[in-house]
Amino acid sequence: MRNLIRGTTRDALAALQSLGIDQIIKNLDDDRYAASSASSNKSHVKTWSLFHCEVFRQVDPMPPVVPITVRSLIGVASLFTAGGYRSYPNYQSAAKNVHVEAGFDRT
Repeated sequence: MRNLIRGTTRDALAALQSLGIDQIIKNLDDDRYAASSASSNKSHVKTWSLFHCEVFRQVDPMPPVVPITVRSLIGVASLFTAGGYRSYPNYQSAAKNVHVEAGFDRT
């Protein structure tokens, strides 16, 4: 946790000068999730991937988990519904983050 009051252009540019853009991007990436939520995000993506593989088990070749397509979204969502998952939006959000981080559109 960082106790910041107000950001400044001066501090941002000083960080760029002293750390370099690669380190600043790494710091941003490291701060993306709270440490306490990292394992649940990983679990959500793992379950999403498992359901995707089960939905497309008979398809040769199996489509990749990412990018998420309308077909894969509906198939995976139907398994969450069939399984009685109440927190489906959390799984969908985690999968969407993986989709976007891989360079695909958010829509």
